Amino acid sequence: MNMAMMAAAAPDAGARSPLWLRGGYRLLFGCGALWAVVVVTLWVGALGGRLTLPIAMEPLAWHQHEMLFGYLGAIIGGFVSAAMPNWTGRPTVTGWRVAAVGGLWLAARLAILFSATVPPLVGAVLDVVYLLILLAYAPWGQWLGAAHCVELGAVLCVDGAIPSLHCALKPKFRYGIGPQRRVSCV
Repeated sequence: MNMAMMAAAAPDAGARSPLWLRGGYRLLFGCGALWAVVVVTLWVGALGGRLTLPIAMEPLAWHQHEMLFGYLGAIIGGFVSAAMPNWTGRPTVTGWRVAAVGGLWLAARLAILFSATVPPLVGAVLDVVYLLILLAYAPWGQWLGAAHCVELGAVLCVDGAIPSLHCALKPKFRYGIGPQRRVSCV
């Protein structure tokens, strides 16, 4: 029995997963789009004084952070998970791995949203771990598959530029102590 016949005989692990876990792009693109609507809705409500967000930063700083790390992070994750199989010829990641990355992204979003009660460092660490997983996935898939250095370089540059741009645009942070603690970019 040759390799092609063995591959055809083996059941596809992705086919047993729910549809939304059969590729990271399905879950992450959907989450990114939904999160953009949620963030804008909450931010407009906070700006209008109709909502008090449980965040430890100014609403504008939270909105900026969530559009960069939340929305754009999910979209970049979806792009990487869709592009790497096309570039390398390797099968797409499915099942529990997709759920784990999606859960990590969601945990980071909730930690930042509730940063008035959750230590702000928790959300920052979760954001960084999520981005590091994306950065690790891209070269891993690249080394195992075909060499498409231009596309990989573009993904890594964009993915690495998100935190850099955020820190460069808002370099000073203010942190208060006590029940009214606030973290904000100035």
